[in-house]
Amino acid sequence: MVGEVSESVKLSSGFILGEILKLYEEIKDLPEKEILYGSSDLYGSFFQRLNSLITLDIEDNAVTELLNSRELEPIFISIYRFRNLYTIRLETGYSNKILASKSPWKTLKEFPFYENYLKLVRTEFEGFGLKREDRILFLGSGPLPLTLIVFFKAAWGKKYRDRTGYGERRPLKRGN
Repeated sequence: MVGEVSESVKLSSGFILGEILKLYEEIKDLPEKEILYGSSDLYGSFFQRLNSLITLDIEDNAVTELLNSRELEPIFISIYRFRNLYTIRLETGYSNKILASKSPWKTLKEFPFYENYLKLVRTEFEGFGLKREDRILFLGSGPLPLTLIVFFKAAWGKKYRDRTGYGERRPLKRGN
């Protein structure tokens, strides 16, 4: 597992390739329904291992070498498939928890990707040069528009909640 080895070994392309191949062998034959709805706790550990690999600070040339390898293309496609399906599983699970929660903002902050949503929102808010008085159109969402919810919470904060009535006082509702 990635967390059990020294930093210099973790950063070598040989070690990373070995971890990618091990992970691939464990996930390559998993059916879509099993990843989305299965009861195994292994999928969470696979996902954590993958995230550990993704966040390693390795040399650009090592990354380029791995990503440009034609032999690894089907392996990356399989890993990408697993990551997307497991992300849907996580988002759906947390969306349901948020909708059922008496404290949806607290539950949202427990979501493993909450910090990612905050970074995305800050980047978009600053990148588009938005101001608090601007109107935005948001198209698309997962099982619950978490990006939009975080966007308004982070960008407009209390002003937004007071004006719309959303927040701890008013529960989030499921759309169609």
